[in-house]
Amino acid sequence: MKILLLSLLIISQINSSEIIGKLDDRLDPIVTETFGERLAQPTIIHTKIAQGIDILSCASVCGNILLISGPRGAVMVNTMLAKMHPWIKSVMRRNVGIDMPRIIISSNHHFWNADGNSLFGGQMHFMISQENARQSLLSTSTLSNLNIIQDYYQVRHTDNAGARVTFDDEMKLHFNKEDIYLYHFGSASSTGDTIIFFQGRNVLFLGDLYFSNALPYVNTVNGGSVKGIIKSLDESLQLIDDKTIVIPGIGTASTKSELADYLKSLKELYQTVQELVDKNKSVTDILNDISVTNYLKTFSDNAISNKENFINSIILETQI
Repeated sequence: MKILLLSLLIISQINSSEIIGKLDDRLDPIVTETFGERLAQPTIIHTKIAQGIDILSCASVCGNILLISGPRGAVMVNTMLAKMHPWIKSVMRRNVGIDMPRIIISSNHHFWNADGNSLFGGQMHFMISQENARQSLLSTSTLSNLNIIQDYYQVRHTDNAGARVTFDDEMKLHFNKEDIYLYHFGSASSTGDTIIFFQGRNVLFLGDLYFSNALPYVNTVNGGSVKGIIKSLDESLQLIDDKTIVIPGIGTASTKSELADYLKSLKELYQTVQELVDKNKSVTDILNDISVTNYLKTFSDNAISNKENFINSIILETQI
C-alpha cells in the first residue's frame, strides 16, 4: 500500500502534458461508460504462461505486456498507459517478483502500448524500438481507424519516452543467456512495428499485427496497411515451430497453428474484398456480402480494432 501511494504521489507531482503526453480528452469518459472503470483505476490481469514468462493485460484499453525474466533480470515488452503505472508495478512486484525491468522493448508507438514509457525511462538499462516508432512517439500524430475513438489525437511524448537504442530492420540482443531477435519487416500496423522473438524461450510477440480474438489494427495515417500486416505475419511464421508460444498484442497466448489459421483468414478476406472492389461493389455492398460476413463471424471487435474499419482499409488499398 505504501509503495502504491508513493507511486501515485510521484505521478501527481508530474506535469503529465510534459512527461507522459496527454491522452485524448475523449478517452476517459468513454472508457468509464464502456468498461465501468477508470483508466487510472484499472483491473490488471496477470497470466503466467510458464516459468519466467508472464503476461499482463487489462479489462479496458491497453495492449498486452510481456515479461520474460531470468537470473539477470527481466525484459518488458510494452508499458501500457501511464495512468495504469502504479497498478502495473504493483502486480509486477506481487505476482511476478519484478520491481523494475532491465530492458524495455516497444512494439510500436501506439498509446495503448507505449504511453507508460516515460515513467520507466531512465530507470532501466535501456529502451529499444524501431527507429520510426521513436520518431512517431516523439511527434504529435493522429491514430486512424481506432474503434473506441475515431481520429485519436496522440500528443508528443518527451524525450525519455523515446527509445535510446533504435534499429532499422533487424537487431539481436544477448541477455539472460538467450538470443533475442527484433525484426521490422516493413510497414504493417504502423511504420514502426517490432516483432520480438525470444529464441531460448521460444516466445514470439507480435503486437498490433495479431489480436487473437480480433482483426489487427491498421493505422493508415501512419503508413499501416493490411498488405503489410499479411507480409509481416508471413515472415514471422518462418521464424517459429510448433512449440512456439505466440503472444498477441491483445488476447490470449496462441500456437503456430492458430497464427497460421489467422493469417489464412486474413489473406482470403483480402482476396474476397479485392474481387468485390474489382466488380465495382459499393462499401455497403461489400460489408453486407455473405462471403465477407462469413469471414468476419470468426472475429470480435475490441477497443482498438473493429471489422468495418478493417474492411475499409482493404478497400482503400485495393483502389490505389
